[in-house]
Amino acid sequence: MRTSRYHYITLVLLFFFVATSAQAQIEYWKPAPGPYGGTAISDLEVTADGVVYAATSNGVYVSTDDGRNWTDASDGLVVTDVRDLMIREDGSMWAVAYGAGLFKWNAPVRRWDSAGLAQTFATSIVESADGNLVVGSIGFAYLSVDNGISWQAKSLDGFQVNIQDLANNNSYLFAASSLGVFRSSDSGETWEFASFGIQELDIRSVETDLQGNVYAGVAPTSGGCVLYRSRGNGSIWTCIQPTTDPLLVPVLKMGPNGFLYAGGYRNVLYTENEGNTWQSIPASGSTVDAILFTGTSMLIGSQGLGILRSETAGSSWEVSNSGMQSRINSVTALDSGRILVGTEGGLFQSTDYSDSWDRVHPSDPLIQPIKKSLVDPQGRIIVATAAGIWRHDDQTGWQALGPPGMPSIKDITLRENGNILASYYSGIYEFDGSNWFEWMIQGFDQGYRDVTAVHVTDKGTVLAGAAWDSWRQVAGSTGWDLMSAGSVPWFDAQTFAQDGNTILGGTKFLGVVQSQDDGATWAPLGSGLMGREDVQDVQFDHLGRAHIGTYGSGVFQLNPWTKVWVPVNYGLEDNHRVISLAFDADGNGYVGTVDGGLYRHIVSRSVSVEGVEEVPDQFRVGAPYPNPVRTVLSAPFFHLDSGVVEVEVFDMLGHRVVYERSIRPRGDQELSVSVNSLASGSYVLRIRTQDQVGHRTFIVLN
Repeated sequence: MRTSRYHYITLVLLFFFVATSAQAQIEYWKPAPGPYGGTAISDLEVTADGVVYAATSNGVYVSTDDGRNWTDASDGLVVTDVRDLMIREDGSMWAVAYGAGLFKWNAPVRRWDSAGLAQTFATSIVESADGNLVVGSIGFAYLSVDNGISWQAKSLDGFQVNIQDLANNNSYLFAASSLGVFRSSDSGETWEFASFGIQELDIRSVETDLQGNVYAGVAPTSGGCVLYRSRGNGSIWTCIQPTTDPLLVPVLKMGPNGFLYAGGYRNVLYTENEGNTWQSIPASGSTVDAILFTGTSMLIGSQGLGILRSETAGSSWEVSNSGMQSRINSVTALDSGRILVGTEGGLFQSTDYSDSWDRVHPSDPLIQPIKKSLVDPQGRIIVATAAGIWRHDDQTGWQALGPPGMPSIKDITLRENGNILASYYSGIYEFDGSNWFEWMIQGFDQGYRDVTAVHVTDKGTVLAGAAWDSWRQVAGSTGWDLMSAGSVPWFDAQTFAQDGNTILGGTKFLGVVQSQDDGATWAPLGSGLMGREDVQDVQFDHLGRAHIGTYGSGVFQLNPWTKVWVPVNYGLEDNHRVISLAFDADGNGYVGTVDGGLYRHIVSRSVSVEGVEEVPDQFRVGAPYPNPVRTVLSAPFFHLDSGVVEVEVFDMLGHRVVYERSIRPRGDQELSVSVNSLASGSYVLRIRTQDQVGHRTFIVLN
């Protein structure tokens, strides 16, 4: 007798390739087409032959069609956050990576090679008039006089500062820093303070022009001047504030027409007369961080909106993000092919199983790093962001809910009564629709806990996973109890999931832990993990099978009989830094990665009560039975033409374990396959004719 768990047997759309003469493997995951553009663009550069490169928070991308389409060019980079690019006159290209130092592009093999300064939080790069290389970082300017072979750390006039931009006017090098502008007259050997006349010293950008002027863009904290000019190589500065205050100026760029362009919030400003007067170009719903002129187009890079492109000098813009992957922080799979995906640049939605994407409320999008999303009983979207919790409905758009001060929120969930629970750096907040209540969690060391995961059990108990330990608040109480796992006195849960009485917690150092008594006791679950798996997400699929997403080792599925975690990474290629997972009610799976975008495993797009999906009339594979099965599996199928029919069975590792071949007449058929020699587990049945192929999943219980 089939249980309700196995009632929905769905059509598996898998593509296979032969690994050896005896085995075949399943390309289980396939890249989804998007969402594109939910990333931060920090720099844009173009080569002499018109190839455009973009430095992004998700690696380096290249465009050969003037910025219309993009492909990944990050091979060799060990981090994804690329802050600056430089193309020298000899054609060599250099990339500055935050946390990994400097890289040089190896064009013949299309790969970045390390050029030193490993583990340095590098931010910018410039070349002096005599060929020295200077890299700005948090703390120092690094100087190389031998083309990047060796490096010397240089302080800025005795200060260790955060260098945010570098520029060169052939006489001086200029550094924009958190303590003002500094300059060097000896190609980076020594630096002196050069900020007299600037009121606020958080300098974000610096640029020079052919007339010898130097410009500085500022991020003022109290409404001060945002743009300055120096006619004396930084000796004295004058405010050249535009009438339209851009709030801050993260980028300055000289255009081919000799005009100076400044990136601001939602606008690009430009001046034709060295900053005496300014004109504004509406450009983006976010802050403009990069500006490039290619000869035929103007490109701007933004915080979270990706690339915008104009062929009309900014009078009209088109989004130009095709192929530019986003870091997928969260995936929420809803009914009927609806998916919510949180990126570093906002929330995207698909209503067709990830085939196409739109920003949620595109006319006024929420440009924030999205950590988690859910839908409340009223159908409203609620998201946890780096700046508080926001709620969206179709009538009012986005609304900030809190908590007070809008702190960074790591995770959110709902109580049965609809109250929102949110994790933050000192514990848990709760919102009842009108007021916020704070549940601070204090450990035995008297320190408050930075909570990264929050979960409400079926019995109303609240579970909180923090950076080093995890806590439990029983329904109706106000205190918190430390949770332990067997002989381990504490564990660092980063994610929770529940199926019936089974609660799983994913940790950074202990793999997966399990509780079956409402979180009162825990024990490590399963073997097969190497002890280094940083478990970022835990999810159950429609059949109750547990999956985990790990940072570096990809996706694992728990074999329910052997309790072994089995890797399920076919198709992910090298994108094993998984940070989010989701499964819908039909069993479709989605994987969010750091630098490979979204992957999907589509099982079914429309399922009836008996699980039969619409397929072409000339070929149909019906639901196999009995399911689960012990000895012989039967399956009805129809094919239009008589001929050879191949029947194969694959296990979930992609190994072919059964193969039969026969000649069948046209019309309705039924085949039978002996499975009594197979171990208990999930399998894929494939029926193939000369022109058609169909798949079904089934379960063996032996």
